Amino acid sequence: MKVIARLGGTLRVGFFLSTLVTAVASSQALLVTAAHAQSSAKAKVAVGAFEGAKSDDARSAFIEALKKDGGYEITDAEDVKGSAKPSAIADSAKGLGVNVVITGKVSKGGVKLKVLNGADGKLLEEVEIKGAPAKLKGNIEKSGASSVAAAIGQAKGSEDEKKEEPPAEEAKEDEESKGDAEASASASTSDAKGGLSPLDVTAGLRPTHRTFTFHDTLADVRPGQGFYQLLKYELPLGPSLFIDLNWFPLSHVMEGPAEWIGITGGYERTIATQSIYGEGTDKAKTLKTDAQAFYVGARFRLPIGQHALGLTGTYGQHSFILEGDEGAYPLIPDVKYSYVRVGLDGMFRFGDFMAGARLGKRFVSDTGGLQKVWFPNVKTSSLEAGVSVGYRLVPMLDLVAGFDWLRYAFDFNPLPTNRVSYIAGGAVDEYLSGYIAFRFHLPGKGEVEPE
Repeated sequence: MKVIARLGGTLRVGFFLSTLVTAVASSQALLVTAAHAQSSAKAKVAVGAFEGAKSDDARSAFIEALKKDGGYEITDAEDVKGSAKPSAIADSAKGLGVNVVITGKVSKGGVKLKVLNGADGKLLEEVEIKGAPAKLKGNIEKSGASSVAAAIGQAKGSEDEKKEEPPAEEAKEDEESKGDAEASASASTSDAKGGLSPLDVTAGLRPTHRTFTFHDTLADVRPGQGFYQLLKYELPLGPSLFIDLNWFPLSHVMEGPAEWIGITGGYERTIATQSIYGEGTDKAKTLKTDAQAFYVGARFRLPIGQHALGLTGTYGQHSFILEGDEGAYPLIPDVKYSYVRVGLDGMFRFGDFMAGARLGKRFVSDTGGLQKVWFPNVKTSSLEAGVSVGYRLVPMLDLVAGFDWLRYAFDFNPLPTNRVSYIAGGAVDEYLSGYIAFRFHLPGKGEVEPE
């Protein structure tokens, strides 16, 4: 015999064009010629990070276009982002020994290139190469070098002015540049992020499957002797609404290790769910299901490039109450777990995509009605795990989905009692859930979210 829970309630044009194209192409060619005529030496260009779908293909095509042009000395600098502060761009350019840093943002209509001055990190020009995803790579290979030539020429001009400085000053600058190259390149990796997000909030819908099963009952160990078989409870699918929050207060005002420590919390509640005992029989009884959970505590994060590892320590409560079977002999134990949880997690970003995993252990101090009414000597252990994936929809907003597993295991250590019906060796209370949610996050201090 078992109690089954169900979801209740209702759960959306020719000559002109050819002349114009010829004129544009001619002017572009003149710009390329002028750019290369400014100096007999090759322009030193660092190709930074490209973001968006198939950004790796677009970036590779752009590098190939620069190489085929032959007028550039290219440095691969994938860690340098266009969203970084100008000072960070300038530091990176200095460390890499380049005149220009170029980054990109890929979208459905093409790619936008940011040509950044290595001297001060400021934007020289933003160039767009249009093309559908299937044609974009070819378009970049054809016009990638010519599209940025004029802007690169501007940066080279500023460097030529620097070369007119007194030799002693130039020698001093070169010496400092070489001495700080390694440190600047390392620092730029951190600064390019523009700081970590001080706040993220995730909210969504979580359908949950729950089972509560006894084992080693008297009916199990002494079959056929008339002992009462304790009921199994099963919730095939119960929807919940949830919200999770991580806040790092110091991240609003500073960068570095101080923004690694913060506060975490969350709340969840089941909606439109009821449980039926003895469905289809004359003993059928509908029970109201009241399930909710909350947690609050501390969170530590360790950034590793675009990725992050996390450690949490929280206090929480998790209850699952069936209302309508109160009395001397309830049908199913009501549980209200109080616990301290320790957990590890990781979040890994790849452009607009992300993936995560987590693992935690709950140290349960109280089980509520299970301990007070049913088994006073109960001992509880608990483990949980989960995986998630996500995609950036727009700046500051991700769509995320995941799967979680939570298990409480009990050793009842039963002692002789006049309530013979309530004798069992133990039980398992298990929850399997999936979820879909939106994750909102503020940009970090000095960070400019991608367009």
